[in-house]
This record gives sequence, structure tokens and C-alpha cells, in this order.
Amino acid sequence: MAIRNSAFLYRSPSDSLIQARMADISIGGFLCRCEERFILGENIHCIVSLSSGAPARDDAYLRGEAQVVRVLSEEDGSFAVACRIEGYEIVPSDALRLRLDL
Repeated sequence: MAIRNSAFLYRSPSDSLIQARMADISIGGFLCRCEERFILGENIHCIVSLSSGAPARDDAYLRGEAQVVRVLSEEDGSFAVACRIEGYEIVPSDALRLRLDL
């Protein structure tokens, strides 16, 4: 399903969030674009808004773990990052308020 949701990626819970633009998501994975390069096979964490547009206080989010399965350099200097979702949970924005600075 093609979407334009906001997403955030991070390598460990203490790391800064890397903002990404979702391009596609399915039950097994997602494709996003971001300014940070990831390594093929790298295990990362993700937070994906389940509503379209910018993150808001009343949104629900998918929070989970993923493995990077493809990384492509884009002409504008950004990266297309494809990930396989390893596990996830649906959480309300209240659970992420401090992490996302809502």
C-alpha cells in the first residue's frame, strides 16, 4: 500500500530519532526514505504513524523492530531503506509523547 506517513528510525533506545518518509508498507515490511545511511542486515527500531500526515497528539503508532534488507542511494543524497518487520505493537501517542516530543 503506497502511503506518505511519518516514521522514525533508531538503532538503540538511547539513540536520537531519524525522521523518515514512508513510501510503502505491508504486513511484512516497509520502504522509507531518510537522510541517514543504514547497513544491509542491520537491526533497527521503528515508530510509524498510522494516520496520514504529520505526527499528532491523538495518533496511534506501530512501534517495532526491523531488519534492513535493502539500501539505495537516491540522487538527492537521501537513502531508500527497505526493512523486514521482525515484531511490532500498536501504541497510542501517549505512550510515545516524550520520545516524539508531541
